[in-house]
Amino acid sequence: MSLAAYAERESPDVAADILDMKVTGVKIADIGRIAKERGADVVGLGALTVHAEMLDQTAASVRAALPDALILAGGPHATCHPQHTLKSGLFDAVVQGEGERPFVNILRARSGRKPLEGIPSVMTRAMDEPPERDNIDDPDTLPFPAWDKIDREAYTRYSSFFHTRPP
Repeated sequence: MSLAAYAERESPDVAADILDMKVTGVKIADIGRIAKERGADVVGLGALTVHAEMLDQTAASVRAALPDALILAGGPHATCHPQHTLKSGLFDAVVQGEGERPFVNILRARSGRKPLEGIPSVMTRAMDEPPERDNIDDPDTLPFPAWDKIDREAYTRYSSFFHTRPP
């Protein structure tokens, strides 16, 4: 929700969408079709290391449906294991650490047909070493998460610990 809010604030022409497979019950095989139906051009996927195999399977579903899409990996697994994540050949780049600014810089590079190499926190298969991180020093500069992008009721069914009102 933070990535979506930041991307839309910094690039008003961006229309971000969120699909959380944990709470929606969407199957991996359907992700590519859904991304295509929603008109995705850039797809970001994230996972914990325990779900790394599902991350690759999901990327394969997206790649089959959208062969020209830019597919990104982020989150804990991609941050800790960027080379391993890229080795599958399914991802165009890995975003390490906080993704807000790198994601917007990726979108700008894509729209300007520029390479992703050189963007802080972004690693591609063409790189041998992870780049420096683009950390956000003041989290108060971030917009509030895009609560409107999720179905809060779905989370109440998934977890009794989720509060249903934004802060």
